[in-house]
Amino acid sequence: MRGRKRMRVVATIVAIAMLLTVVGGTAVSVLTAASASAHDQLLSSDPEDGAELDEPVEEVSLTFSADVIAEGTQVLVTTPSGDVEADVTVEGAVVTAGFGEQTVGGDYAVTWRVVSSDGHPITGEFAYTVAGQAGDEASAEASASPAEEPVPAASAESVLEESGEADGLGATEPTPSSTTDAEETAGAGSMPLLYGAALIAAIGVAVALLMRSRRRLHESVGQDPRDRDQD
Repeated sequence: MRGRKRMRVVATIVAIAMLLTVVGGTAVSVLTAASASAHDQLLSSDPEDGAELDEPVEEVSLTFSADVIAEGTQVLVTTPSGDVEADVTVEGAVVTAGFGEQTVGGDYAVTWRVVSSDGHPITGEFAYTVAGQAGDEASAEASASPAEEPVPAASAESVLEESGEADGLGATEPTPSSTTDAEETAGAGSMPLLYGAALIAAIGVAVALLMRSRRRLHESVGQDPRDRDQD
């Protein structure tokens, strides 16, 4: 009788340990996803991504889901004539980047990096096309001389960093929240390990109790019935 009770207790312990592991793992996943989705996002840009313009523009604007931090915000515009480090103005959630008068048509690419309201840097890029202009032929003749070898395409982050070094701007100092983000990510990654260790410990305790119950059950089989009743 006692052996059966002990087995039920062991089974209950194992079930509770497994339930806690599942619940804990789910909570860690939800918290990690919520943290990742908390960063600000680009809502729109002017010109829009993929837009086809009749005339060149001198500035672009980006609107985000929340106010961004001016410090560390960079915009690089790749024009048919070359790369231009834009003059950035931040007003709440809107970033305006001026890159001077443009007179030629072709493909334009905008690579941006801003610090969101929660202190984490985010990056992205978009592109638009300008129709051919009257000065395009003169520009083509001027560029007929041997040109430099094309530079391989790079990611948004690397393009901005390289441009900052070339212009003497230097890389932006990492914000304290960036370090905090890394620590939070490391902490979140260790949570499943802790739950796994707890599960292993609970199973070990359950197995030990089960073995002890079975051993005492076998010992009681060889006793006199009156002795068992006394136990």
